[in-house]
Parts: sequence; C-alpha cells; structure tokens
Amino acid sequence: MLRILATLLALVLPVGALAEEAPDAMVKRVADEVVAIIKSDKDMQAGNTAKVVELAEQKVLPHFDFERMTRLAVGRNWAQATDAVVRTAVIQQGGPPIPIDYSMERAESGWKVYDVVIDGASLVTTYRGTFNDQVQRGGLDGLIKALQERNRSPEPTKAPAKK
Repeated sequence: MLRILATLLALVLPVGALAEEAPDAMVKRVADEVVAIIKSDKDMQAGNTAKVVELAEQKVLPHFDFERMTRLAVGRNWAQATDAVVRTAVIQQGGPPIPIDYSMERAESGWKVYDVVIDGASLVTTYRGTFNDQVQRGGLDGLIKALQERNRSPEPTKAPAKK
C-alpha cells in the first residue's frame, strides 16, 4: 500500500512542479505583457498616468513582496518603524519621470499604504474633495450609498480627475 502511495506521489509531484512557472519565465512573461499593453494603448503613450498606475497595479505589483523587501532593507530597525514615505518614479521614454510617492504606516500585518501621490496629486486629498462634495449634496448616507453603488459596478472605477 505504501509503495502504491509513493508511486502515485512521485507521478503527481513532478506534474505540479512543471505547472509552476519558472522565475525567469515569469519575469519575461510579465515584461512582455506590459510592453505589449503600452504599445497598444495610445492613452498610456500620451502620458496618462492613471492608466500607467493601473497597469502597474494589475500586472507588476502583485509579483512583489514589498513587506519582505522593506524588512530586509530596514534590517534590525524594522521593529522600531512607524510611518514612512517611499518615493518612486515611472520612467517614460521621451518624457519626464512621473513621481509616485507612497505614504505608509507599519501595522501588525506589515506596511500598509494610506496615500499615494502621483505627480503631486494626492489620492486621499482628491477623494476628500470628491467625498466632501457628495456629503454636501446627500449627507453622509448619500456618500455611503454612492460608494456602495460604485463598488457594485462591474466596470472598473476611474480615479477622480485632478483639480
């Protein structure tokens, strides 16, 4: 019986191992996908930062272990960490870099982003203005209802326009 089980495991395990994508293949696949999307998207080529950020969030960022990267970079000081700002930039060919800053705080489960500033526009500040307008029109209940409707919507939500 054990011999049969061992034989079955030996047959099944390599199949599972082959099904997992190799690291270099994953990097090449994701890079190829991102380049193909950028080449076919006129808005991104024109510098639409919202679409670039959305692409990065969908295709690239899921493959990063940001908590581990930060823990390794901070080293033994990790336990003392509170808030942090991580400054990054999207480098675009033929155009200026687009600065993206992440305001973060350390929680029990690791670092959590609480604001993103893209090219000087704060996501929190932008939403604060939008939310305030909604509260003025329909009260807090109106804001909650609008957010619930937006979250139920099958279409992806669009970032509010810069003011």
